[in-house]
Amino acid sequence: MRKMGARANNNVKFLDHITKDDIQVVGGKGANLGEMYRAGLSVPEAFVVTTEAYKSFLQSNGSQRKIEMILEGIDVDSPKKLQNRAVKVQALIESSPIPLAVAGEISESYAKLLRGMKGGLASVAVRSSATTEDLKEASFAGQQSSFLNVRSEAELLDAIRKCWASGFTPRAIFYRAKKGYTLSMPLTAVVVQKQIASEKSGVGFCIHPVTGDKGMIVIESSWGQGEEIVSGRVTPDMFVLEKATGTVIEKKLAEKKRMKIPSLETGGLEEFNVPRSMRLKSSVEGSELRQLWTLARRLENHYAFPQDFEWAVEGGKVFLFQTRTVHGYRQGQAGTDRWVTRVGAEGRPASDTYDHA
Repeated sequence: MRKMGARANNNVKFLDHITKDDIQVVGGKGANLGEMYRAGLSVPEAFVVTTEAYKSFLQSNGSQRKIEMILEGIDVDSPKKLQNRAVKVQALIESSPIPLAVAGEISESYAKLLRGMKGGLASVAVRSSATTEDLKEASFAGQQSSFLNVRSEAELLDAIRKCWASGFTPRAIFYRAKKGYTLSMPLTAVVVQKQIASEKSGVGFCIHPVTGDKGMIVIESSWGQGEEIVSGRVTPDMFVLEKATGTVIEKKLAEKKRMKIPSLETGGLEEFNVPRSMRLKSSVEGSELRQLWTLARRLENHYAFPQDFEWAVEGGKVFLFQTRTVHGYRQGQAGTDRWVTRVGAEGRPASDTYDHA
């Protein structure tokens, strides 16, 4: 098992100390990252700022009580009032200091993560990891923020606060209210992970997302960071592989006009036009498809269920950023099958949470 040399503590945990059973401590995304990492899958190094750190943050400066007061008696059916209260809560969280003990552990872990980076970008991706992402009775996935290509400790601490604050967008508050959940304290961890300079990225499914055929693996891909697939601004290439052999039985190449890559000057992402010579070119090579086929089979074998996963390629190597169990599919109208992953989500499950690459 790979080691970052980190000790276990309550505020920060490296992936080698995390399993899929740690959702209440590191959130759904963090738990699955740790599970994949410990299984020896190709996951970029990372640590997670735990829900304990978040609770310490709220308690140290009285923010929890202030949030409760701001949200007390809120009429979530009034868009104007909901927006006004949400802005106040977010501003409170983003402007409050992180306790020195918590900030110190984050700083130490960040330095350790940077020291372990070999090549590539010396920056991190910072992503929310909620404890309520994949509940049976509701899906909160995709409601909180992510920040890519974060390049300094000050930017990191700011991004962590913004991840915590993103649990209080009008959409998130409204959804919790309608589902009967506590408005004032959604437990949120934050994943801090080595930023991959994605040359190409996409999603993969260990079951055909339209027919429900468990003998097929479907890969969708495009150039650059995965955000363009999610936003719908790019139609991805699609490859259907026979699960047993890895044979490509169907390939559809799309015209991919836009891409995003990490900015070397300002941080974050920059958007570019895809060169004309690359727009209709396959965004994944045969060796990369072979890696994706192998990883898809390993994921399904490890979790004992078909998976919906997110991936990116750097230097010819495929890295995994998230996986979720596909619970099944059900027959739709006129014989059209619709598949279900994360209870409460249908269709393309990765599209609302694909924020990593």
